[in-house]
Amino acid sequence: MTALAATFFLRQRGPLLVAAALLALAPRAAWAAGSPSAQAREVGTLTVDELDELAALAGLSQTSWQSSLETKLGVGWDSNLLLSNVTRVASGFSRARVEGLLWRPARAAQPWELVAFLNADYRKMFSAQELPHDTQAFGQAEARWRPVPALRLSLLAQGYYLDSVLDLSTESERLSTPLRNSGSIAGTAARWDLGARTWIEAQASINRSDFFQIPEDFRERRLGVLAGWQSADGTLKLGAGARQRDRRYRERTLTTLGGRPLAGTQLRYRAPELELTAERTAAWHGTWRFAGAVSGARNDDNGSGYFNYRLGRALATLGWTRAPWEVEASLGTSRYRWDAQVAGIGLDPPLRRRTDDTLTLQVNRRLNERWFVFTELEREWVWSNDPTAGYTLTMCSLGLGAKL
Repeated sequence: MTALAATFFLRQRGPLLVAAALLALAPRAAWAAGSPSAQAREVGTLTVDELDELAALAGLSQTSWQSSLETKLGVGWDSNLLLSNVTRVASGFSRARVEGLLWRPARAAQPWELVAFLNADYRKMFSAQELPHDTQAFGQAEARWRPVPALRLSLLAQGYYLDSVLDLSTESERLSTPLRNSGSIAGTAARWDLGARTWIEAQASINRSDFFQIPEDFRERRLGVLAGWQSADGTLKLGAGARQRDRRYRERTLTTLGGRPLAGTQLRYRAPELELTAERTAAWHGTWRFAGAVSGARNDDNGSGYFNYRLGRALATLGWTRAPWEVEASLGTSRYRWDAQVAGIGLDPPLRRRTDDTLTLQVNRRLNERWFVFTELEREWVWSNDPTAGYTLTMCSLGLGAKL
């Protein structure tokens, strides 16, 4: 649930079962940042390369239209539904999930490739009136075309819907409450292969995010350049990226340095980001995969700087697969430092700080070709020198799944 941390989450590769489970466990606090890219990636944004890999691991051949569908039913417990240490509400829940993949690989006579991915997660609380249910849904479709072997052009469309508790304590006012949010992203990319092992890609997207109950709606343009390299045997992959976000809110206004709104103005953010990634796979008593990412970001408003902050984050994932077991653990941390906002009152209050640490663990055991059992654990610690912005959370679940 680390706020914005999963923007640089490691693009879970692995069996479709494990990847989809990770997507369904996407940290809710990432929606707090309000970033559509963070939001979409938190609930499952995958590149076409990664979807290709998932398709191959799911046993889909490259002959015609292929599909894969998985469902999960389970029960669990959430220790802090409202993401608050002031009003702590715990409840058991039942859970239903569906993850689907549709893939049409390219062929020599028709160099178009199409991929669609769907993830939906619904939780019904047993006892909490404050949050009777929690819904997350995400869909992605992408088409790509190679006019020449070294060049790949892509078109991307995404959509998402949330009816959940959103933590809006980073880029917005300090707020954590049940909200509904929907959004869409349309993008394009051009990738050049600089040989068999190195590539560079330019990306552009237009994002829209709509909140049903509060004036947080915004539109955002995003530009990025990514580069990647892999070893000759494909077991080591390195990547680097630079991105720029330009967000314009529909109703929110600029503020003074003390946080007072300025009528007749429109709030805008510019946010550059840098990221480094690494991935390593190895075979030893099964298949091991390590993925890591470190990144830095800056968020600057177009006014007094009241909303300006700096962000550093790191995320590491370790996975192990050996039939019939699949295990994956991840550990993430994010550090926020505001330039002007203060925590508390007095003559010289300290500048506001926030730290988000997240630990997740998923274990799956396949019973046969169709059925499997799973258990999942998520733990989050959010610390801030503003006592209204911190909380802890434990969520665990177990159940039965099927691959159809």
